[in-house]
Amino acid sequence: MSIDPAALLRALGSGVRPVGGDAPAAGPRLVEGPSFQGMLEQAQAGGLVSGIPMRVSRSAGVDLSPAQLTRLAEAADRAEAAGASRALAVIDGMVLQMDVGQRTITGKADLNATKVLNGVDAVVTVADAPGDIPGEAPQLNSGSMNASLLKVLGGRMPDQAA
Repeated sequence: MSIDPAALLRALGSGVRPVGGDAPAAGPRLVEGPSFQGMLEQAQAGGLVSGIPMRVSRSAGVDLSPAQLTRLAEAADRAEAAGASRALAVIDGMVLQMDVGQRTITGKADLNATKVLNGVDAVVTVADAPGDIPGEAPQLNSGSMNASLLKVLGGRMPDQAA
């Protein structure tokens, strides 16, 4: 027995469900969670982590530790959020060529030679520790706040005990 494809499509479009199927909701259901705009801003700021691991191409000629690969994966997330597809990653004194979309280190770049490096649309500096951004002051948590220190840093002298 063959089924007419047009009849099957009409049945699907009619809203008819097989016996025991769930009834359709009265209206569209809203998905709970962060807004798209909020997630977009967080991604652009480098706040979202994809969890995609970094790989090293066999032809790259570089040996990286698991900690370095983790830091490079975070850098690739930031580069991708900025719109980069091929980047130079500066990490621990090395300059590495990175395919951002594939999360792959493809080779080393020699910046001491006079030559043209083409096919690169970003340079990413990689911090010494995961989550850090080079040149950015560390974030203070509420447990490390000291009222006297904050007054001095704010240009006000702390109240002296009499």
